Amino acid sequence: AFKHNVVPASSPLSIQISARGNELTVTNNLQERSFKEASTGTGLYNLNKRYLHICGQEIRIIRKDSIFSVTLPLLNEAS
Repeated sequence: AFKHNVVPASSPLSIQISARGNELTVTNNLQERSFKEASTGTGLYNLNKRYLHICGQEIRIIRKDSIFSVTLPLLNEAS
């Protein structure tokens, strides 16, 4: 969230973390930087591949209006 958004004092970045059932969701408001940081663009892609390998489930990424959200399946010891 910090890498991809501007965080001025007049408009703080808001990050919510919630758990529901067997999922953890991290949501933030979008305040995208006009200048993009150097990035390989593989962070969420790699995270998704790891979840597929470990538990056979994909993560969910939602970008809607001014909100960005990532939902992760919670892992148990059997995973």
